[in-house]
Amino acid sequence: MKSVDEKTAVGVGAPGLVRRTVRGRTHMLSLHAAPLADAAAWMDHYRTFWTDGLALLEQFVAGSHANRVKETPRRKP
Repeated sequence: MKSVDEKTAVGVGAPGLVRRTVRGRTHMLSLHAAPLADAAAWMDHYRTFWTDGLALLEQFVAGSHANRVKETPRRKP
């Protein structure tokens, strides 16, 4: 029984995350985690921009919605 199927190993191995060692019929896979650490550092750097930007967008949308929800006085016939 395989722990990782062939398609998954090839897909993950393409960007250099998985190293494959072949000894006869045995294929040993090992994780090279350094690229994941680089990606995590990049995401952490930009997380503040996204968080702040989304908070400002939420405030803008809430303010726009509040302006439209105000009831207008009805005219009597």
